[in-house]
Amino acid sequence: IDGQYTFMRLGGDAGADRVGLRPDSITVVSVNAESGAATMIGVPRNMERVPFPEGSTMASQWPDGFDCGTSDCYINAAYTYGQNNPDLFPDAEAQGSNAGIEATREAVEGATGIEIQFFVIVDMQGFDDLVDALGGITIDIPYDVPIAIEGGPVEEWIRAGDDVTLDGYHALWYARSRAGADDYQRMERQRVVQEAVIAQFTPQTLLTQYAALSSAGQDLVQTDIPQSMIGSLTDLAERTRELPITNLELVPPQVQTYDPDFPAVHAMVADAIAQADALDDPSASPSP
Repeated sequence: IDGQYTFMRLGGDAGADRVGLRPDSITVVSVNAESGAATMIGVPRNMERVPFPEGSTMASQWPDGFDCGTSDCYINAAYTYGQNNPDLFPDAEAQGSNAGIEATREAVEGATGIEIQFFVIVDMQGFDDLVDALGGITIDIPYDVPIAIEGGPVEEWIRAGDDVTLDGYHALWYARSRAGADDYQRMERQRVVQEAVIAQFTPQTLLTQYAALSSAGQDLVQTDIPQSMIGSLTDLAERTRELPITNLELVPPQVQTYDPDFPAVHAMVADAIAQADALDDPSASPSP
């Protein structure tokens, strides 16, 4: 679409201690179909008053935007709304999706101003298996991060340092921990972990760790990307790896999540994608 592939990546927070799935991590990835230049757009889970595209199913239910005055209308609650109203998206299951995903897709399209072609759900409960299959990830950690449920005792600390290697358990907690931090700090850490996985998921790793990666992936990922596109998208991903990733976080102070200026947000998104498209030098250094 307009020279870009667009993907909605959801971090699904399902688990034995939670009811249903809540996409607490929402990222849009826009990739130039020729150069592979990628833009990652972080959408905060607590974004409010999200409009829906004109003529969409959710717009028929919420013509003035997703606004009910409580967290039931945060953008990540669109998933629950869709799942509770499956008749709104009767064809979703047949197309490899579900009503929650489709409601979220329309919410993310309204928030960012761009059409979403494909979704990918990463089950955070299986994410640690993927990182372990990769042999861990190595990142810079600017401050100590507690392994703790918000308000609960600290089980352990992930200590600050440069070139720290994390196994799957610690990488998952580094990405998810909200104890002593806010959603926006957690989003920043999630982005660091995502970029580390992208950087370290090499063809060599795929060849040497294929069995472990395949096993981890079976319970990790759900997507509507057609099998027929996997080959061409893999080739494109190799070009993506050679370029810096352009990041845009739709968080304060540039975006007030409780009452966003969506025309301004759409302009930010378009500008970030344009900046990424200008990065066509394969020798460019990766972004920090």
